[in-house]
Parts: sequence; structure tokens; C-alpha cells
Amino acid sequence: MIWHILRHKTRYQELGADYFTRRDPERAMRGMTKEANSLGLTVRFEAHRSNGLTSTLTQLFVSESRHCV
Repeated sequence: MIWHILRHKTRYQELGADYFTRRDPERAMRGMTKEANSLGLTVRFEAHRSNGLTSTLTQLFVSESRHCV
């Protein structure tokens, strides 16, 4: 990052905490699924309708796949 700023003589611009999620939503969903599976959870994604538009990101439903005894 510092190389880019110095090389291109630009100012630092904070991209935001959700930058990578906005940049590649499908990759973010795959990562969430993989992480949840490693914790023993099952995830299901369903399209979320917001203001009449289908959002790129989806609602996340998590259900525990292991049984606690």
C-alpha cells in the first residue's frame, strides 16, 4: 500500500471494512461457507430483496449441524 501511495503520488484513501466483500461477493460467500463448515455449521444463502431490488449479497442463515449432548 505504501509503495502505491509513494509511486503514484496519491493520498491515502480508506476503502472500508467491507471493501473485499463489495469487490467480490461470491468469494466472500465461499469464505463464509468454508469458515462455518470448519466450525461444524451448515449455511444456506437466500436472495434478499431490498427496496424492490435483489441485492448482490444475501441473507445468511446458519444452523448448527452437530448435536450437543
